[in-house]
Amino acid sequence: MHVVGVFLLMAALGGNGAAGPDEDDLRRCLDGTDGDLKLHYCGRVLAGAELSPKDRALVLRTRALAWQRQAEPVRAVADYSAALSLEPDDAQALVGRSVAWAMAGELPRAVEDATRAIALAPASVDAHNVRGVALRQLRDYPGAIAEFDATLGIDSKHVPARVNRAELRRATGDDQGAIADYSAALRLRPQLWEAYAGRGGAWRRLGNSEAALADLNVSLELNPRSAQTLQDRGLAHFFLGHFPPAALDFTRANRVEPDAYRVIWSYISRSRAGVDARVSLSKEAQALKAEGWPALLLGALKDEAGEAALLAAAESTTNDALHTERACEAHFYIGQARLIAGAGPAARDHLQRARELCSPSFLEFEAAGVELARLAP
Repeated sequence: MHVVGVFLLMAALGGNGAAGPDEDDLRRCLDGTDGDLKLHYCGRVLAGAELSPKDRALVLRTRALAWQRQAEPVRAVADYSAALSLEPDDAQALVGRSVAWAMAGELPRAVEDATRAIALAPASVDAHNVRGVALRQLRDYPGAIAEFDATLGIDSKHVPARVNRAELRRATGDDQGAIADYSAALRLRPQLWEAYAGRGGAWRRLGNSEAALADLNVSLELNPRSAQTLQDRGLAHFFLGHFPPAALDFTRANRVEPDAYRVIWSYISRSRAGVDARVSLSKEAQALKAEGWPALLLGALKDEAGEAALLAAAESTTNDALHTERACEAHFYIGQARLIAGAGPAARDHLQRARELCSPSFLEFEAAGVELARLAP
């Protein structure tokens, strides 16, 4: 809220015979101050002032947003709900509470609030965008796309909706559509590292690892500590046969956010570069304290006994979808172990089996295709 808004609110509160809020507290609540200080001053205003229902709702909405920024969605929901009890048709509060519900994992409630906000304010881009985000998390992809389309139909320069639609298009295999949306977002906001990263991933999946590398380099210049972007650049290097820089990126990604798959890809990259990385694999696996399926994947890279244990675990999985996913991974990573051992024909068999089992959205499907092309006569 701008200073003029603070002034108008204080003017409205004064001169009615009631004790108004402290002007400094109100200003710090509504303008500029963020974090714990905003929560403090808004709390003081709510506890000590005689406020009209409309003005109390405004302060409650302001504090609710501060709670959201502090990753406290339950408290945000409480404040938005209190604001809505005073102004039930406040579309802005409904949008805010929808976001808070989504943060709290209450996705049907998030959709319900966004739907109510749209009914009250059909041209609200924030309401359509938030509803799209919640529907995507509920895996209603057509519904989510429709909401992002509606947002962009109202405001073609709405960057969050553009990026959200790009991410959803990429997740559902429409990489060309994703690239178009990421590019449109970057024309509006050239420093948006997430859009460079997303576009890089889409380029890589389309088989253009050179273009992917260019975008991922820019993304990492803007945000050097994104573990996912480091991992994606490692994959682009790997697909291009640049094994040493791939290993470096996977190692850096694992340092930012430790993950068994990053350890695995770092080991594979170093091994494919001709380095005996078995000792470092054991040390990194021990530091990770991997258990269950990730531990079996790590074990399969060490010896053939580990490979047998991995295949047995995949075969014994009773859930059909998980069984297929694990069999896909088992054959792919055993194929990598065979490549490292110099057993090309055995590697080809496992990689072909991975290609048959893996969903096209899986990294292992993409990587198996790259490896089979390298092995082709």
